[in-house]
Amino acid sequence: MASIVTNYQGNLFLQALINAGSLYLGLFLADPGVTGSFVDEVSGGSYERQLFTPSSPSSKSFGNSNLIVFDNLPACTVTYIGLATMKFGGSLTLWSAITPQIVPNSARLTLAIGDVVWTL
Repeated sequence: MASIVTNYQGNLFLQALINAGSLYLGLFLADPGVTGSFVDEVSGGSYERQLFTPSSPSSKSFGNSNLIVFDNLPACTVTYIGLATMKFGGSLTLWSAITPQIVPNSARLTLAIGDVVWTL
């Protein structure tokens, strides 16, 4: 039998994640998996994780309430995004596959407010 979390409880889970500290969005070339591996995180150019400012959870979802800009990226194809607990190092808390983003060398990748949404 499948378990189902109510919106109320799901929102509490997400709020606890948000309240635990700052979150940073990272870009990945492959699935980081359930272990939260950073092995396939983008590297090179001026890449670094960007601050992720979450919206308030609603209906077991939350998204970015800030513009997120990655500047001067190396040539790559981004296939996953993930939320990390620190700008450098830390742990991966959530990740998701995305429509592949082909990034030319030295390009910018911009995510508008609400472009990233996490749902339980």
